[in-house]
Amino acid sequence: GALEDVDTAVLITPASPDAADQAIAFLAAAKESGVRKIVRVSVFKAALDGPTDAVRLHGRSDGALLASGLRYVILRPTFFMQNLLFVAARTIASEGRIYFGVGDASLGMIDLRDIVDCAEQGVVSDAMDDEIVALTGPERITFREVADRLADVLGRPVEYVPVPPETVERTVRASGMGEWYARVMRDVCRSYSEGWGDVTTDGVLGMTGRAPRTLEAFAREIFAPALEGARRTGS
Repeated sequence: GALEDVDTAVLITPASPDAADQAIAFLAAAKESGVRKIVRVSVFKAALDGPTDAVRLHGRSDGALLASGLRYVILRPTFFMQNLLFVAARTIASEGRIYFGVGDASLGMIDLRDIVDCAEQGVVSDAMDDEIVALTGPERITFREVADRLADVLGRPVEYVPVPPETVERTVRASGMGEWYARVMRDVCRSYSEGWGDVTTDGVLGMTGRAPRTLEAFAREIFAPALEGARRTGS
């Protein structure tokens, strides 16, 4: 019912061990309802033999889309800048520190707003039909550089403290986000620490006609206001 008279659908699956099954069920329903095209938000380097369960599940979902006969645009973004709200906001507010498990590796991290803009273009335009587009931010950046740039925007010292991926796993588990997600975050950190995301692409430029947003823009427009809002509410 919900997909009737829909020409193009956007498919975003949750971070869960059931993600691929949900994607496959959605694709079957979309095809039965006459949907012509799927714009799918996947993950960076999605593959059945990827280094994390999330990457493998997205690889399975992407494979199902490729085999479905539907037209498609598959977006594969790297690490979200918005993850810093989860990873770092609380400890920056309380200690002036970021603890994370990627060592000194560089990441081509991307602002989630750029992914939304690319998905919109995938819906309104057929220019990228049947393409898989890797999306990154404008530069490869380490978490030490992230800390320095957040410090500049926030006007206070921020230090990056690298920790083992297993420490991230224990922290996520203790936060109540579940065993599966804790293991995924451990493996994500290990992969990125080994250079998994040390790349930039022109995917955002090619889809939107403009360069991707910088970390400084994210820090000014999203991170700093979120931190100030949390301070005011005491959360």
